[in-house]
Amino acid sequence: GLSHQSPYSYDTHIPLMIYQRGKLQRKTIYDRVENIQLAPTLAHLLGVPRPSACTADILPGIIFKPDPCF
Repeated sequence: GLSHQSPYSYDTHIPLMIYQRGKLQRKTIYDRVENIQLAPTLAHLLGVPRPSACTADILPGIIFKPDPCF
């Protein structure tokens, strides 16, 4: 059977690539994240409201913020 509660680390890592010209920079996120963070992240990037039942935050470090010194 299939489950979302695998005890094996190789079965808990999901590669994800998101690209948006001028907003995102290339990086690897080493923080522990949940797959439910994808919906609010995509909503933020697309400029649309978050899903109504969404309780998760966006993925950490995914949003590019320009350096105010430049």
